[in-house]
Amino acid sequence: FKYSIQKKVLDGDINDKLTIQKAKQEDKLINKIMLEEGIHGFSSVTVAKNWCEGASYILQLTGLGGMIPNTVMLGWPSNNNVTTKSQAHDYVKVLRLSLNTGKAILAIKGLKIMPLRDQVMTGTMDVWWMIHDGGL
Repeated sequence: FKYSIQKKVLDGDINDKLTIQKAKQEDKLINKIMLEEGIHGFSSVTVAKNWCEGASYILQLTGLGGMIPNTVMLGWPSNNNVTTKSQAHDYVKVLRLSLNTGKAILAIKGLKIMPLRDQVMTGTMDVWWMIHDGGL
């Protein structure tokens, strides 16, 4: 069976009732999608001032004891979702934090359009191994 830990960062103020309500709605939506796709696991929505801070919370606090995920999957930035220099810096900060916490990183181009269920994908998959001396 498929097993997954799904995390989402919601930008907002943790003390705002509307933000808390939206976080609960997002979590219900994630659970519904997981159920429809036959994915067993856990989901949660983290509320933070911004995506970078929320990602930092998730990377540091996910897991229980020795059961800690070792891989982070991120969407590869495109012109549509990285519109400022600040957003590009935040993406790199999350990559660095992932590496600093010993996580493998999967940066997926076209993550939002990946087919679900039993659809067949064709094309090329490029795998780049990060060498600890900074090379690829």
